[in-house]
Amino acid sequence: EQLTREEMAAIVEEAHKKGALTCTHAQGNTGIKNALAAGIDCIEHGIYLDDEAINTMLEQGSWLVPTLCAPHFILKGGIAGGVPEYAVRKTEIVHDHHFASFQKAFKAGVKCACGTDAGTPYNPHNGTPHELMLMVKAGLTPMEAIETATINSAKLMGVEKTLGSIEVGKKAHFAIFKKDPTEDIENIAVCQMTVKNGEIV
Repeated sequence: EQLTREEMAAIVEEAHKKGALTCTHAQGNTGIKNALAAGIDCIEHGIYLDDEAINTMLEQGSWLVPTLCAPHFILKGGIAGGVPEYAVRKTEIVHDHHFASFQKAFKAGVKCACGTDAGTPYNPHNGTPHELMLMVKAGLTPMEAIETATINSAKLMGVEKTLGSIEVGKKAHFAIFKKDPTEDIENIAVCQMTVKNGEIV
């Protein structure tokens, strides 16, 4: 833990007064529970979630952004790829717990959105397809994974009235793929066209 519950509660209160959401980088069980007790809106990472934390998230409507890419690419790059030994060692310890926490939370009905923690070793800012592939590896259907990056992320950010799905009245932002990613999530890595505000970009 770094911030106290009282400090976080004050931050959450002030943010909510302005209509802003609060998200926290939280990995350990106690830090997660402190953040939830303070009323945080979204947990990023959430590696050591237990039943109590998951139940609190369900009761409060808190979100989870698991960022499965971060540990995946640290281990993939490894010490041979220049990742510091301490980072690889820590990641080896938490990797399986991270996957298990996400699986448990999703199965319980915790709302999940998509984020990659881009900027960590070998984890590029255009790596969202990899996050969705890892979610499917964790047990989600391709469509469930896609929804975390589209309508769920829009709901988390409070912009679902204009973004997140293809509907009349929403902005015409969408991607077209060579093959159907709902049949095989690997297809989401081959984008043929991107449309923004109804124009091909």
